[in-house]
Amino acid sequence: MMRRLLPALLGSLLLSLSFSVAPVHAQEWAQEVQIITTVGYQEPLHVLVDSLNDVLTRHPETQVKRTPQADGTVSFRTLRDELLKEGIDLSSASHAFIRYRFELVSGTEIVETVEEMYFIYRGREDRSDLPILYVDMQEPVVNDLIRNRGVASPVNLKAVKTFREMLAFPHLNTRQETEMVEIAGRAVREDNSEQQEILTDFLTNRMTIGGGSYVLEMPRPTVAQVATSPSSGGSQ
Repeated sequence: MMRRLLPALLGSLLLSLSFSVAPVHAQEWAQEVQIITTVGYQEPLHVLVDSLNDVLTRHPETQVKRTPQADGTVSFRTLRDELLKEGIDLSSASHAFIRYRFELVSGTEIVETVEEMYFIYRGREDRSDLPILYVDMQEPVVNDLIRNRGVASPVNLKAVKTFREMLAFPHLNTRQETEMVEIAGRAVREDNSEQQEILTDFLTNRMTIGGGSYVLEMPRPTVAQVATSPSSGGSQ
């Protein structure tokens, strides 16, 4: 009985959460999810933050934002100086908000795209979070770093796990320190915790199926961004 009910329940959930419908054999279902997770010392996200700091320091004129709501961009050089005046820097990040988009294609393939990351410093509970850096994944410097760089295996130095692989939702969402905070732009509450659990199980199970059924993607930089980026001569 349960085996007959689960597909129906999942189908109902996907329909209730979906916000766009495409023709058959194209995008059939889509969803956006945001999580928050910790940036623990020497953990993958901490290595990513260090690498991001290195690449932006080498390209200090890269245009960035401190918060998602900022009206305009500033150079990383300007943002770094602003942070230093407050006694923090990019490596001070303790938490990261990560927004994902998922699409079901041809009924079998899940395409996961990381759309944005937002790093903050969260100290004592009686103090507000300090914004540090908002990362647009279409920025060529950031896009190239996450697509092509990562951490070498301690067993085989020629085998590198890319930052993109480390950011995969089914990996990060299994951490105790990770919390889902939004589904389809709406805050996650206790009354939709069951929907959250079913959606998580659906995506995680898809990743373990293999055979190309779960695809990790990144947004492609726009032509204007590539032309003005310091890394425009590099690989994408």
